[in-house]
Amino acid sequence: MLLYKCVNCGKIFRFPSPVAGKRCSRCWERVVFLGKEQDVMKAGTRMKKADNEKLWKTILNIVKGGVLVWGLGGGVNILGKHLDREKIGRKDLFHFLFPTVTSGVIHGFQHPDEVKRFFSFDQRHSVGRQTPACMTRPETQQQIKQASQSPPQRSNEKSTEASREFIRDRLNRVLNSLGSKGDVADDPTALKWLKILSDHPRILILGAQGTGKSCLAFYLVEILRQRGRCYVYRLPGEGKSLIPVWLGICHELADVPPGCIVLVDEAYLPFFSRESQSKPNRQIAKIINLARQKEIGLIFVAHESRHLDKNILSGIDTLIIKKPAPLQVALDRSFLKPYLLKAERIFQGKSDISAKSSSYICFSPRGFEGRLENPKPSFWSEKLSHIFASGYRGEVERPARGLTKEEKKKRARKLRDTYGYSYGDVAKDTGVGKTTAYRWLNERGESGTKR
Repeated sequence: MLLYKCVNCGKIFRFPSPVAGKRCSRCWERVVFLGKEQDVMKAGTRMKKADNEKLWKTILNIVKGGVLVWGLGGGVNILGKHLDREKIGRKDLFHFLFPTVTSGVIHGFQHPDEVKRFFSFDQRHSVGRQTPACMTRPETQQQIKQASQSPPQRSNEKSTEASREFIRDRLNRVLNSLGSKGDVADDPTALKWLKILSDHPRILILGAQGTGKSCLAFYLVEILRQRGRCYVYRLPGEGKSLIPVWLGICHELADVPPGCIVLVDEAYLPFFSRESQSKPNRQIAKIINLARQKEIGLIFVAHESRHLDKNILSGIDTLIIKKPAPLQVALDRSFLKPYLLKAERIFQGKSDISAKSSSYICFSPRGFEGRLENPKPSFWSEKLSHIFASGYRGEVERPARGLTKEEKKKRARKLRDTYGYSYGDVAKDTGVGKTTAYRWLNERGESGTKR
């Protein structure tokens, strides 16, 4: 049968043989030839099938997009909870994400085929599922390894190498800022300081200008990081880029969580002795008296004790004096005169360079008294020593970071193997229970030997 269609109303007519000049019986318009009935039906079926495939593909892409957005939302939610739990600021992630995203973009421009294959939903461009190595034969593993090799390099090798060098340098700078001076267990001087100081000490550092008081304070913060998270009190905004990311910044001492250590550099600015009734001076008396119960360590730095409120002096358990100023012995508070005289005799005749690298401990909880060397912290710079030249605004806040579990394990093994610490001493130093320290030190690797 042959099919004809009216050009006006669309009515279909069936004729056994070709006709000429046929008119529509409904509107009397001409009709046109469509083709044989079986061919027309097949074409309609193909068109309908193509439309259905297009519809299902669109639905599938929408579902994939929804699942992707759902997964990203869940991942962002979990990441946000983790950052809040670890008290990590969102802005701190920029220094780590920037080089990673940059390297990904550069790699994408160099290998656009991989990007197309990754984002394509077409099965012809899909890589396919990888088979675990344990389920394949050796020759099959070799074929998979050869097939997974990176594509050949482009002709612009110089620009590629320069980009990689830039990214490598940027990553090294970021990773160096994330860590501290290395394992404290490798530094005998740091171990001496840790044995002298209490778990959460209350330290006062005095001395003349330019004798290395701030350098010593930041060094103590770096080695005391093993015992808790560390903060700097009201550090100016430009100082944020000069300290490592694990060192937090706080605006109020009352907001510092228990178990932390706080450095108050240039302490006479917020706690000046002539302003004894000011709000900070009234708060510091309560904070110092509750520091032991809250397990908060405090490090105060000032030129002379007469510039500080007396509540600070009455609450310290460690007094450290750098090289005194010429008239400091005569003008400072009288009850500190014996310690200042001893410090003056110790540093007498020493140059400014040698005086900066050593300190006199007047008294400490462990009963130590004498001179001790103090190196510079790993992140020290001259800009950091002049950071308060612009004032004591303290408008920036940033949470601190603690040691990871692997860093604590590494430190525990070093203390046990190198210095012979007992399980109790290792547990106390790393801040864990004795059973946990025993389990860490007796963990066995895949080969069955102790790590």
